[in-house]
Amino acid sequence: MLTSIKFDMKSLILFGHGARDSRWREPFDRLATLWKAQHPDVRVELAFLELMQPSLEEAITALVADGATEVAVVPVFFGQGGHLRNDFPVLLSACQDKFPAIKLSATPAVGEDEAVLQAIVDFSARALYALRLYVSFIIVSFITSLLLFSQSFAYHNECW
Repeated sequence: MLTSIKFDMKSLILFGHGARDSRWREPFDRLATLWKAQHPDVRVELAFLELMQPSLEEAITALVADGATEVAVVPVFFGQGGHLRNDFPVLLSACQDKFPAIKLSATPAVGEDEAVLQAIVDFSARALYALRLYVSFIIVSFITSLLLFSQSFAYHNECW
């Protein structure tokens, strides 16, 4: 007789604040796409605190319907502000009450992670380096133009 074996199915929710402007969501969609490409065996959903869909509860419901037994929620916030200290625990607790058989967990805000902070430092350094290169290019172009103009002016004066 065959018995049914239930394997743990781990899933991930990338949880953001939400905004009225639909373009605000675009980096979250790219983040989810990157996750799916690099971790195709772990289902990922987006969820938002307010102003966008799906909500945290809707995302967890979708994952549970797909067979998730464990859901990790990653708040894609820069810091542990009021929403994460006050609103988020209430939402997560309500979801745990709705799905008591599901193991729900949450990480700190991504902005609290040293690797994320270092990525921002690296990004800023590249921006500064690019600005220096651009300014250097402008200065070199200006000086080259002046030299060419002065050589051309001197040549034309010799011809007269």
